[in-house]
Amino acid sequence: MNPTETGLPDYVENLSILAFLKKNSEYIAASALQVVYGGYENLALGKTATASSMYSSNYGPEKAVDGINSVTTNRWASSTNDAKPYMIVDFGEAVTFNKAIIYEYKGSVSTGLADGYRSTGFTIWYDQGDDNWIAAYTGAQIGAKGEFMFSKPETAKRVKLELTDYPVTGYQPSILEFEIYLVSTDLNIPVINMEKNFFILYPNPVKAGQPFTVETDDKFSDAPVSVYTVGGVKVLEWKMNDIFAGQVIKQKGVYIIKVAENGKKQIGRIVVN
Repeated sequence: MNPTETGLPDYVENLSILAFLKKNSEYIAASALQVVYGGYENLALGKTATASSMYSSNYGPEKAVDGINSVTTNRWASSTNDAKPYMIVDFGEAVTFNKAIIYEYKGSVSTGLADGYRSTGFTIWYDQGDDNWIAAYTGAQIGAKGEFMFSKPETAKRVKLELTDYPVTGYQPSILEFEIYLVSTDLNIPVINMEKNFFILYPNPVKAGQPFTVETDDKFSDAPVSVYTVGGVKVLEWKMNDIFAGQVIKQKGVYIIKVAENGKKQIGRIVVN
């Protein structure tokens, strides 16, 4: 079985691939391995959500983290007398993120803007579970699908979406889905020839302080490997051997691993918990 040359688009939202290990001139499928490009995983999906209010029990905040953004009755809506409604997503642990995607419900023109949407101001906050909220992003209209990139990655246990402004009193914006992501800012991922440039990484996730392995074809035993925080700080660097185990990251978080060779690079992600 020979893997073929595989092209990746410039911007891949979420890709799981089956890695191959070359052994004795044959390619063997390496099971239970995952390489994720771009870091696109909705970190808010299925997490605990609470809100300052809800229009009724049918419009609770859990509807905004269930992965459904196309059903207009499946949304969070606040009570009509909640002047600045907000919803909070509790990740259950500290996670790192740098982007939010918000889907807003479209109402009638009489209850909002000319396009039917209601938001004219919002803020995304984060904290460590201690109510010491720090603003990550402030914007105006959300619209059908608002994508908001933060100025830098943040690490927090909770995020809060606060709806601060809207044109018609009593008709607050309503949210179909509130999604949180960690996105790679390096979108220049080259075409990858799996025979000439690939690596596998395991275990992933790995426990803090426990060793992990990066494995590649023996043709690239001198390829440099670098490990970065999502903020771009290099924490590890070494040259690849055919099988190299024993690298350790002591601090929990999400890290980007880059293997470079002949001007090309392949990027993966490792989660340390």
